[in-house]
Amino acid sequence: MNDAAPPAPTTAGMGRGHARLIAAALFVIPLALAPLFPPDDWYAGLRTSRLTPPGWVFGPVWTVLYLLLAIAVQRILVARAARRTDVAPQ
Repeated sequence: MNDAAPPAPTTAGMGRGHARLIAAALFVIPLALAPLFPPDDWYAGLRTSRLTPPGWVFGPVWTVLYLLLAIAVQRILVARAARRTDVAPQ
């Protein structure tokens, strides 16, 4: 019978699961908090350029922007973890 202890888990780098969790949090948290901070009346009273897009455009654009930022963060974290462990990302 072998009474040897199993090998301890390594903490050499951040795995894909952790990177995805962080990226998802960076995407979800701002979207969840956005309704708590609506624009004030002063914003509606501003004189704006003719090039200013209508208000309904900001929601979809910021959603896509934060999604792309979350994907970029996830890719950076996975690449750093792969570099530390000398394993190519899959």
